Amino acid sequence: MSIDSYSIAFIGLGEAASSIISGWGNLRNNQIKAYDIKLHKVETKEEILARAKELNIHIKASMQELVKDSDLIFSTVTADQALKVARESCQFIKDGAYFFDLNSCAPSSKKKCI
Repeated sequence: MSIDSYSIAFIGLGEAASSIISGWGNLRNNQIKAYDIKLHKVETKEEILARAKELNIHIKASMQELVKDSDLIFSTVTADQALKVARESCQFIKDGAYFFDLNSCAPSSKKKCI
């Protein structure tokens, strides 16, 4: 299967996700969607929406909505949220999807997700 047919999701839309998405240029914009917990806070919602608009990607309102139909899921959250995000998202991930944890938490934290 070609990557062109994959649905790509980013959990967390901070610096890491923005850099990766920017690196693809406009090649994957129609495939990419994102969700960030900051969407639920008045003081940070506009920042996330502006970043998504700048990157020309779609925003989803919940983790479930984001991951349920995604093929490639990139978790780019802070280390203290990595385990929580992995546990929450696994409830909604479809069979055959890939989950990539791209944060700097300790290996022992990552092992808890298995």
